[in-house]
This record gives sequence, C-alpha cells and structure tokens, in this order.
Amino acid sequence: DILQDRDGFMWFATKDGLNRYDGYQFKVYTHDSYDPSSIGSNAINHIFEDSKGRLWISTDNNGISIYNKAKDAFKHITHDTKDANSLSGNKIASPVVELPDGRFLVYAQERKINVITLPDNFFETDEPVLVQKVNLPGPEEVKLMYVDKKGRTWVIHGSNLYAFSPDKMTLEYKRAQADFSQVLLYEDGSLLSNGQPFSLWEGTDNFPIFTSPIHEEHGTAFLKEDNGKLWVGVRNLELLQVYNIAEWSKNNPLDPVKSRIFEEKGVT
Repeated sequence: DILQDRDGFMWFATKDGLNRYDGYQFKVYTHDSYDPSSIGSNAINHIFEDSKGRLWISTDNNGISIYNKAKDAFKHITHDTKDANSLSGNKIASPVVELPDGRFLVYAQERKINVITLPDNFFETDEPVLVQKVNLPGPEEVKLMYVDKKGRTWVIHGSNLYAFSPDKMTLEYKRAQADFSQVLLYEDGSLLSNGQPFSLWEGTDNFPIFTSPIHEEHGTAFLKEDNGKLWVGVRNLELLQVYNIAEWSKNNPLDPVKSRIFEEKGVT
C-alpha cells in the first residue's frame, strides 16, 4: 500500500516495516519490543489518513498502530483476550474506513467488523477507545469496505454487497456478484470497481466496462487517469496493462483486446 499524506510525505507499507519518504531520504519505522511507542509490527498491510491527519497503520499480526505526527510515535489498538472492549482480532487485512460521523470501521479477519470511537485528545489521554462489534452473516471474509461520495457505507462480504447502517449497526443485503477489492469513487456517488468484469456501479446497479472479463481468477489493482487511460496490474502474473476506455458509455462496453494500448510482462 502507498499513501501520500496531507503534508506531502510518501508512506510505503512493506513486510519489513513502514517507510516514509520526504523527497530526499527514507525513514523506516520498525517494531521495538522495548519501546511501546514504536510501530506495533513490521508486517504492514494498509495505510489510511483520517480527516484529522492521523495515520492508521493496519498490521498483519498486531492490530492497528496510529501515528502521532507531533511526537513521531505510535499508539496502538489491539486484540486482548482479557478485554471484551478490544479489537476482535489482530490481523487487519482490509483498509480502515472513516464514517461520516467520525467513527471508524476496522475489519479483523476473526469474522467481525469493529466500529471504533476514539476519545477526544486521543494521543494525550489514557481514556480507553470504544470498540463495538458487528457480526457478519457468514464465514466469508470482508474484501472491502467503503463510503461513497453520498455518505453511504458499503461492505463487500464474500461476493455479496451489503449496506451498513451506522445508526443501527446492521448490515442489509443488497445483491450478489459484487466481487471486487478496489474502487474509485466519483462525486455523484457512482464508482469504478475491479470486479469481474470491471464495472461502473451506481448504487446496486453495475455497468460493465468490457464485453468480457480481462483477468478472471487473478487479483488486480488499477489506476484511472482523467484522459481515459486505465492502468491494470495483475499481481500473480507480474503483468501491467493499459486500456483506453475514453469511448466507454453505459450501453457501450468495450472490446478488451481492441482497447488495450500497452502491455509489459515481468513487472514486480
């Protein structure tokens, strides 16, 4: 995962620590078992910057570390078997989501969504974090959680799409065949997803970008430029492709072969 924060620093999640680049040099944050203010783990999955500029670091085996920019230190939210108010687990595999009301969604792979409320002056107080838990409807993993530009909260659980109600703390089933792991959000509430096929979603309706899937059974990551170029990376094939989708419309899905304008193999 890569993030540029509001101060311009570039942050890189790796399996050997958290890297920060200031434009001149790298600083690497690693776990120190003798320093409780160090990052909680060297295995980093995701980085998220919230509306107050705090960095939430999702680790693979020790919950969440939240970065205090003023003190260049971390404070932790983890699972504790003796504390019912702690996280439901320590493996945080999907990105943190900030709700419109200022709470946060954290999915731990122990099959629960954690709704987190931070106390005021989080870094300066010993007041405990409030962690409320939402049970999932089945054993499948949560692949993605996101809030669209209209403030609606969505959860991809297995391959099903659910609407999350922050007030009721419930999940409402909306539809099947919503198997995607990345989205690009638009101001009108629609989004571009990397499901199979790649699609534009408007609420629960989806409109395929291509006439056929481009990489079934393979994980992808993508970036779309304003000029209509769609960059697609295929992780386990070490493949990078670029498609021109500028001529796409809802009723005019594109031929993926004819739309592809670049391909590079051996990209790691």
